[in-house]
Amino acid sequence: MPFSIELIKDLVSKPGVSGYEEPVKNFIEEKIKNYTRSYYTDGIGNLIAIIDPSYSFSTRLQSDNFDIASNGPTILLTAHMDEIGMVVSHIEDDGSLRIRKIGLMDDRLLIGREIEVYSNNGPIPGVIGIRPPHLMPSLNDIEMKKYHKVPKWDEVYVDIGASSREEAEEIGVMSMDPICFKKNFLHLHESRIAARSLDDRVGCALLIQVLESICKKTDMQGQNDKITFAWTVQEEIGSIGARSLSNNGRWDIVLVIDSYACADVPDVPYHFGPASLGKGPVIRMMDHYSISDKNLAKQAIKIAKKEGIPLQFGPTGGFTDGMHFQSKGSSILMLSFPIRYMHSPVEMVDLNDLDNLLKLVVAFIDSILK
Repeated sequence: MPFSIELIKDLVSKPGVSGYEEPVKNFIEEKIKNYTRSYYTDGIGNLIAIIDPSYSFSTRLQSDNFDIASNGPTILLTAHMDEIGMVVSHIEDDGSLRIRKIGLMDDRLLIGREIEVYSNNGPIPGVIGIRPPHLMPSLNDIEMKKYHKVPKWDEVYVDIGASSREEAEEIGVMSMDPICFKKNFLHLHESRIAARSLDDRVGCALLIQVLESICKKTDMQGQNDKITFAWTVQEEIGSIGARSLSNNGRWDIVLVIDSYACADVPDVPYHFGPASLGKGPVIRMMDHYSISDKNLAKQAIKIAKKEGIPLQFGPTGGFTDGMHFQSKGSSILMLSFPIRYMHSPVEMVDLNDLDNLLKLVVAFIDSILK
């Protein structure tokens, strides 16, 4: 089953800044209801699904002990729905908007960008401008330092074309409305695509396709209740959704599907993120807060060799949802897709890596359920 590029396009097009993931969640919910009726949204906003419609997930959440010997290991697959972005923090008297960043966003990305404010009236276009050289004094060495520094987020403003606060409010803008960079989807040379929020809408798409794949396998009837799927919220600000989920349930094995910042670009030391686009999915062996279980990693490597799947592995920075499940005693395996320019409007992946990641995850689950 090839990875669905149309599914990725649809997911990328939905805004989902941390804390404002509803458009993404609603889209996923529409997709998964074709395969299972057992899904719900928990109190913090995670979308949780299991395959067997007769299975009571709420009952399992209340149990601290699972009969692993008779029923096999319990499995959770997780991917986060949210993306980095901004919110409107204040509307100035002249109609310009001040912002607050959400998630780990480099201030260099802000200047000269098209954005959309997601108001109750729908998306409102705007721009984050930059002072032109025509309105600067002659740029000698001293002035260069002053005028060519990267402005910080608290120094920029969004221009939506309004001339006053009242006009901005009439358009529909309110304080705390979420803001995203304008959504674009680029299909580059051969198998490369670039877009905002591929981290982690790719993971969201993969969970949907894995759910579909497992549901279509008639030989797995009676075993499907071992698998839980969770599309989580607020990962970009500390995996808050995953923390809540880990406090309410226990799983033996947690497969975390997320991105891996690869260092196959100029001027980046390769050992910072030793992986390359097009050379296969990545076992994210460790990051700042988690370490993949070495036995699960060995199993994934064995499966990849058997299935002829190219596979990369190594350390990186950052964190994933896995850190909270690991702290509760679950064995985690962070299965990732290499990505360039992570946390930018031009995140880039290779479709061949996504195809192979999907194949690996399905084969890995099959190996556990046998």
